[in-house]
Amino acid sequence: MRQLGRTTIVVVLATATAFTGSTARASAEDDVAAAMQSWADAYNSHEPARVASQYREDAVFWGTTSPTLRDSPAEILEFINTIKNGFFHLWIYCL
Repeated sequence: MRQLGRTTIVVVLATATAFTGSTARASAEDDVAAAMQSWADAYNSHEPARVASQYREDAVFWGTTSPTLRDSPAEILEFINTIKNGFFHLWIYCL
């Protein structure tokens, strides 16, 4: 899919609340959808620090293009800074 000359990634979050009838499940799905939207908004800001802030302090991060596991906020930010020129032309959309 192309939009104004930029490559677009579409992230689809399918919900199944109609089949479960569970308020707890709907709440959990809403939480996941909100977390995904927050991450997409951070990524689409093209601000590495904002993207890195989406990860918990104790997160272990293994970037797709990296052979290195990163287990500190500083290391995660370092990785995001290294890829920003290669991937920040992409846009994330949650549907």
